[in-house]
Amino acid sequence: QDVHKPDEHDSLNNIGHTGNKRRRHQEYGVQTTAEMVSLIQDFFESREKELTEREAALEKRMKLLEDQSPPVGKDNDVLRLNVGGKTKVTVMRGILTHFENSMLASRFSGRWDDSLEKDKDGIFFIDQEPSLFMALLKHLRQCNHNTRQDIAIKPSHPTF
Repeated sequence: QDVHKPDEHDSLNNIGHTGNKRRRHQEYGVQTTAEMVSLIQDFFESREKELTEREAALEKRMKLLEDQSPPVGKDNDVLRLNVGGKTKVTVMRGILTHFENSMLASRFSGRWDDSLEKDKDGIFFIDQEPSLFMALLKHLRQCNHNTRQDIAIKPSHPTF
């Protein structure tokens, strides 16, 4: 038997596809599979471009919003914390916000101070095991201390 094997230049109308497919291809003005693939690629490329533009516009609006409403807290604000109802500690806001994208930095940025949980004395309440939180706080203080030393102005000439 001699069987015809269609190639990309064969018309979809001539290779035995169902009438529905033929009508769909004709509706879009294409005759070959290659033309349909090209049409689909163009569609996705235009959607990708549109989404990229929308994403850029959203990022621009978010930046504008951040610039218009900066955090109300300052690094040298002194915060009192009640950890687990057992330990009270005083810490500078800059210690808790040292790592910018952390949960602590977000929570204690100053934007949410009015809505954070507080104990009956108005002290910020941290519902964590005190020993674990204090170890974390010790680490954050050390990181902050090391960063300040790195920033300190070093003499240009060695001193003896």
